[in-house]
Amino acid sequence: MTKLTRTIALALLTLPQVLQAGSLVECQNEHRVIYSSPDPNRMAKIAVIRVSSDSRELAVLHKLPKVDSPQRTRWMVVQGADFTHPEPWSTTVYVFGNRANPGTLKIEFRDHANGGVHEHWINEKLVALDVWWGRILSTALVLDVESGKWLYAEEADYSEMIQPCEGEQSKPGALNRPIQQ
Repeated sequence: MTKLTRTIALALLTLPQVLQAGSLVECQNEHRVIYSSPDPNRMAKIAVIRVSSDSRELAVLHKLPKVDSPQRTRWMVVQGADFTHPEPWSTTVYVFGNRANPGTLKIEFRDHANGGVHEHWINEKLVALDVWWGRILSTALVLDVESGKWLYAEEADYSEMIQPCEGEQSKPGALNRPIQQ
């Protein structure tokens, strides 16, 4: 089989998926993310702990990439889940301060899905975190790193994002069309 023939065959094989993806883009105005109060059972899998800066567990963290706050008065490191092993997966985020902002926070996320944990600084005091519990469910959080308290916590349900558009059932490439025999 020539290179051109292989390319044409591959293009023809992937055409239904491309058409299907295009139909989802066309109806993106019909989709929404539903936010609600977080499930207490999932929130119980998240712990915010103050850690002594001379703790032995912190000694191994110097090898991890550092994420500086916007003005570099604080930083965090992420000890990510090892997805090469079977679940349950856990991720730990450590937040450090400089001499003017001493103290270390350890934020543990236990038994999350392979979407993992995503973090970014909002400002010198606030960190935004997203933890994925499954393919279509996450919890969005904002943590005050000075007090160690959650300022915002809501569950995000993306289930409508995977549904076909209104009237999509009759179009070619619809997600829920019956399999032809």
